[in-house]
Amino acid sequence: MAVVLISNLAPITDADAGFLNDLIGNFERLGHQVVFWSTVSHPTLERVFLPSSWKIKDWLNLYPVDRLLPPDTGDIDAETWAERVNALCLQDVDDASRPALLEILMRVSRHLLETVQPDLYLAWNTLCPHVGVLSDLCRRADIPVMMIERGHIPDTWMLDTGLLGHSRLAEVPLNRLITSARQRRSCLKTGTAVLAEQNLATFQRYAQNQDEASFADLESLTGRPRVLFLPPDDSALGFLPAQGPDRAASLPGYTSSLDAARAVAARVSAVGGITVFKPHPSFERLSLDTRGQPDLYILNLDFQRLIRWADVVVTSGSGLLHVAMSHNKPVVLTARDIFSGKGIAYEALQEADITGALSAALKREGFTARQQAFKVYTGWLSQNYLMHAEQTLPSAGVWTAADAVAKLHKRHLQHRPSWARSPELIAACTQARPARPIGEELASQLGSGLTIASDFPSFAQTLTQRETTLAVVDFDHTLLLGNSTELYLDSIRPRWLAAAIHALIWGLQPWTWMARKGEDPLLYRDYLRVVLMTILFPWSLLLWNIKAARIAKELACKPLQEALTQVNAAPTHILSLGFRFILSPLVRAMGLPGALITAESFWGGPTIRRQGKAAILRDAHGSDTLSRAITITDSPHDADLFPLVRQGWLIDWPGRKFTALLNDYVPLRYTADAKYPGGNILRHQHFGEDLMVLLLAYALIPASGMLSFTALPGLPFLLTLLALPLLFISFFAVYEIGYYENDFVAARRESKPTLSGLQARFARYPINRCGWLWGAGAGLPGCLLAYGAHWSNLGDTPPPPVLLPLFVVGWTAVLLATRGVFALFNRVPETQRVLLFPVLQLAKTCGAAVVLPLGGAGLAVLLAQAFSRVSNYMVYRHGGETKLVKRQRHRLIVLVLMLAGLTAISPSLVGWTAPQVWVIIAWALHRTLRETFGPTWGQQLRGGWSWLRAALSPSGWKALTSGSLASQPAPVTDAQGKLKQAMEAIEQQESMIRQLNEGYTMQLMEIRDLQLTLAQKDNSLRRLQEEKELLEMKLGFPPSP
Repeated sequence: MAVVLISNLAPITDADAGFLNDLIGNFERLGHQVVFWSTVSHPTLERVFLPSSWKIKDWLNLYPVDRLLPPDTGDIDAETWAERVNALCLQDVDDASRPALLEILMRVSRHLLETVQPDLYLAWNTLCPHVGVLSDLCRRADIPVMMIERGHIPDTWMLDTGLLGHSRLAEVPLNRLITSARQRRSCLKTGTAVLAEQNLATFQRYAQNQDEASFADLESLTGRPRVLFLPPDDSALGFLPAQGPDRAASLPGYTSSLDAARAVAARVSAVGGITVFKPHPSFERLSLDTRGQPDLYILNLDFQRLIRWADVVVTSGSGLLHVAMSHNKPVVLTARDIFSGKGIAYEALQEADITGALSAALKREGFTARQQAFKVYTGWLSQNYLMHAEQTLPSAGVWTAADAVAKLHKRHLQHRPSWARSPELIAACTQARPARPIGEELASQLGSGLTIASDFPSFAQTLTQRETTLAVVDFDHTLLLGNSTELYLDSIRPRWLAAAIHALIWGLQPWTWMARKGEDPLLYRDYLRVVLMTILFPWSLLLWNIKAARIAKELACKPLQEALTQVNAAPTHILSLGFRFILSPLVRAMGLPGALITAESFWGGPTIRRQGKAAILRDAHGSDTLSRAITITDSPHDADLFPLVRQGWLIDWPGRKFTALLNDYVPLRYTADAKYPGGNILRHQHFGEDLMVLLLAYALIPASGMLSFTALPGLPFLLTLLALPLLFISFFAVYEIGYYENDFVAARRESKPTLSGLQARFARYPINRCGWLWGAGAGLPGCLLAYGAHWSNLGDTPPPPVLLPLFVVGWTAVLLATRGVFALFNRVPETQRVLLFPVLQLAKTCGAAVVLPLGGAGLAVLLAQAFSRVSNYMVYRHGGETKLVKRQRHRLIVLVLMLAGLTAISPSLVGWTAPQVWVIIAWALHRTLRETFGPTWGQQLRGGWSWLRAALSPSGWKALTSGSLASQPAPVTDAQGKLKQAMEAIEQQESMIRQLNEGYTMQLMEIRDLQLTLAQKDNSLRRLQEEKELLEMKLGFPPSP
């Protein structure tokens, strides 16, 4: 079961409640728990309702704010949120109290994250402070966040990555969404039906000002053309701060909606026209200064009447664009949103485009085609984007809450770990207590008449009782509201180097090498991380002793700390899976110098993890002492302690749970964790192929000291061997910026972008700055080592001094050119990318040739590698199945052809007498055999050889001629072969299960279609009955009995 948190900041009508109940019900039918965090409720939503308020100061009455901890300053952009909070309307506080609102927001957001622990967050406008701070914290914690809001068509909702320029539909051309004439006709039919059923010309979501005197004054103005400017809610759409990336993503050419309106009014006034700016209701704290522009009027009147008054409507992202088009009014769009790039509005994203866009709109150039595109796009939105409640489903609509939930479940929830959640989850968010009760649940699972409490006051009372002889206290997430091991690792400096080495340790996973047979490798994970990092950074011990006092002050569990330091409290025994040298300074800083600490030692290995806390506790204390002891912990994994003591407490305290150094920039982290997650892309592709190809091509050339089969590696070889990994890191640190840009920029231009869904976690990842820093930091020593390799090759004659700066300039040019080509690649249409992809692959393989020598065999394997990658991409881009492409075989074939061609030109180009060419061929052949037969191709080859020898023996020959041996498969020679056969059998069974599941899913879809058909027929029969009764009444027939 997963937990889904849904937030809402708007009034809820009966139709809205119907949709939300559909949405929540579909999540619950899949076994998920839903929490509805909303400023308003509805009688049908009370069971999942968690109260909120638009007035942030009212949160003081809803949540125990004074007892909550703020999030770490690195988790959110406090300056950005402070400016947005300052612009919020209807807060009933003075300016001096505004900073306190942000503090409340941060504390409650952290509290909800740690208490609800959502697996998916559907947030109402992630740029609005009320829900946006929690959205940032969720992304930081790698929790998927999606935006849910009302759609621009009545009784619809939308689910997207964000609003305006953050939407996945922003600037996506209509012809990429609708790719066939048949689909276009279907969308046109749907759009026409939807617009006919929803009369947008009379649509009003909020009460509008109908001041007749103001309308009379407006009609008296004689200027033409008349232009109406409709802005969105600037204060809640990321337009603040004006210099921030959110504003640039949605409103690239202007600093605010009013700034865009001023630019429009200047052009309209120049031709004798007037402009009316209708402010959004939330603009009460935004400056609307129009001095110096007499033909720009600020009028807060009914938008429907203003649209009818206007000749042209201009908007900076307002959802009322749909209403204006329904009034047959041309629209000029100055922002990126779901309508931009669709051929519906006349677009003026930059100030220089305003004159042309206004002129075309006033002349209605191509307006008929734009109206047609508007209907087609409305149909596509209704079929694929706008969600309808099933009981209010229009006859032409096909996208429902059930469809959306099924997609969210498949993408984000079906692989989430499952555990029991508290039925009092909502109450735990609002009650002023340190944790939610879970002790009773664990006691019922353990049985044996155990009583496990979850209320802290009873623990504090029992602690001071005379019969209590000992208090056994867990440390991490109990006495310390955090993980001491992760906090220690997070304190190591320099941080950039610590993050890089930690990432290397995390990737190599040395704990899998240490585990004995039958042991869980995770027993050694934290132990090895701490030991290796401490050995490599020995000064971290001194730094930790300095930082421990501050950490203890900030993260100590104050109620528990105060209880344990009472004069009459029982002696304390801290029993932890952490490290003694990490815990000791924290415990001293908490005022517990006399506490007994049992934790892992530095050199002793994970003793407590292997033996278990219960065994350690029994060895340390007699049964008499333990029979009168009490224990408190946060972890159900400590369940073996409760039968040993008189009373136990299991309390899930609030606290930040994280893994140290996993969010810091490290080259290739984005590639492994977001671009290609789960496939071990670094080991199999970047290190296993890309780096290996470079080593084979550049390090093994005869000039590097590998002169013959008998020669030992020389100094040039060793220097080249050191230079290549540095150049590899330098190149991919810059190359990875293109991956990041591809997900955040290029994906908006693609009709079907390939995204993992994890890139949101890296929304504020400093890859552009840090990528270039790492590129320069690794590239410079790489060039220096390459220069040393040249020097060593020349013996006593040093190379020209100018060669080193030439290497630096050349390598810099490679990085700049690669970055430029990748930037262009991410901005051209998808069909044209096939022309640029080979350039990127050649830069990846041959770029190092500007600083290192390259022979014929090396060139052949580099080009073969590039060709294999290009062919794979060509198949992908043209809609083929890349899994069917035998890329390793392709590379081997191209390599053989290249070597043959070079040999035909001159055998000396290849150097057949040097080991390089044979090592390259052997490696390529190994990769091909591995791709064809799997990792155990060697065992299969040996099994085949054994079968051949048996067949050629006298008895085997007789059996072969009789046909009995030929009918037998090659024998399995070892356990690995048997394991492979077992795995194949398992895969066949899994395939059968998948087919059964697919069949079951299809049957469910057919049942749902039948239910919809029956419901439609039932409605038709009901309408026919009503018409029949009406006709009988008109004709004077008596009513039917």
